[in-house]
Amino acid sequence: MIFKIYLLFIYCTIISSLRILKLGFLFPLHSKTLYNISGFNLSAGAVSIAIDKIKKEQILPNFNFTVEVKFDECVPTKATGLTDQLVRSNVDVIIGPTCSRSATKSSLHATFFNKPTITWGISANSDYSNTKRLPNLITINPLISPIIITLLDVLKTFKWYDISLIATTNELGRCSNIRKGIENAIQTETGLLTIKTSYEATIPPNDEVYDHFLEDTKLNARIIVACFDSDYWRRKFFLKMFDHGMDNGYANKLKNEVDSRSREIQEEQKKSNILLQKMLPPQISEKLKLGIHVPPENFDNVTVFFSDIVKFTTFSQKCSPFQVVNILNELFSQFDNIIEGLDVYKVETTGDGYLCVSGLPHYNGNNHVIEIAKLALGFIKTCQEFKIIHLPDEKIMLRIGCNTGPCTAGVVGLSMPRYCLFGDTVNTASRMESNGKSGRIHTTESFYLLLSTFGNFVMEHRGEVIIKGKGVMNTYWLNGMKNV
Repeated sequence: MIFKIYLLFIYCTIISSLRILKLGFLFPLHSKTLYNISGFNLSAGAVSIAIDKIKKEQILPNFNFTVEVKFDECVPTKATGLTDQLVRSNVDVIIGPTCSRSATKSSLHATFFNKPTITWGISANSDYSNTKRLPNLITINPLISPIIITLLDVLKTFKWYDISLIATTNELGRCSNIRKGIENAIQTETGLLTIKTSYEATIPPNDEVYDHFLEDTKLNARIIVACFDSDYWRRKFFLKMFDHGMDNGYANKLKNEVDSRSREIQEEQKKSNILLQKMLPPQISEKLKLGIHVPPENFDNVTVFFSDIVKFTTFSQKCSPFQVVNILNELFSQFDNIIEGLDVYKVETTGDGYLCVSGLPHYNGNNHVIEIAKLALGFIKTCQEFKIIHLPDEKIMLRIGCNTGPCTAGVVGLSMPRYCLFGDTVNTASRMESNGKSGRIHTTESFYLLLSTFGNFVMEHRGEVIIKGKGVMNTYWLNGMKNV
């Protein structure tokens, strides 16, 4: 108590420039319920002891203190009236009331006059964390809000929908407000969370009541929230828990269930991470999981790849929708296997189209052009060897277009983020594909010039081609690799 009053006095020196600090106290005097908890006869002596110690040890030098005491009996209407009297007496701070309902009413009234209120004793209310409603209220007791937030997070995480709640119903005690705060929080949730078992006591419960409560709890709930305004009740409750085997053995059983559920959650997270990494480059997905903003990035030189199945619409008419899906799934799975062996990122697949890039999101020098060249040749070879069971005479043919140049890349979307490419390099690669020929790899001059520096590939000059939106361009065919 002395330490708490030290803190209160230190607070007063901050908010006041007076050499004399006037402290206003609100105590219960005749309340039998609160007499042995926070009553005047039990607690008032600590005020005198604290003031004497502060003066003797010069904790607050050059300050004197005056005290004015009122007895509110933890009756809200009386507390409000006495708060008004303290305000008119020009106190610097109001300490009390010691119970929740009166403390809230008192603080609301004191806030109107910009007077700080400091609660203690058995006061506890989720309203205390509402700084907009009670900006001048300070409490030296634990707030209910963190307990409620933690409780709801545990229930949601492990998908538990039942809790067991036991709290005394003494309206002047803190447990009453804790119980109401938890019940209100649960009622505002999705509706899935319910209090499975609720026990309320106004007198010390007998063994039969505890037996029934604990047996019901063991069958129906995984979390017990218990609050007692009396050490006697608290001790009796935990002894009964021990008698019902809800000690270490029960805790171990609960721990096993928590561990099992945690493993399930970890497995689900792994699946989500794998899916996210398939949608985004690993470096980008890791930043997003950490909540780090990923801004768009410019890349000076990359190589972009487009492919498309020639006459796919005509081919699809010979198959059922189910067969089309199976064929594309089998073909694209083989394409994905090729990509895994190269420094290439698959940006997206749209229908029968494929978009890939090398040189981003991490730089690889000029090797991006080699990686895409190998990719294109690998796709062509795969299609030549690919067999369609129900159409043995049919061959899948690709048109492929490649281009090298600068590019901008960034994450687009919130609910379904995608790593997208932007810029003329991407558009030109798409034009190379659409203006190419079946079974061939059509490239730009920039691709040809960079790939030629490595000398391992066979290129053929196609000549000048009119490209929509670009005019006349010199383009090239990539025919294969040289025998080394």
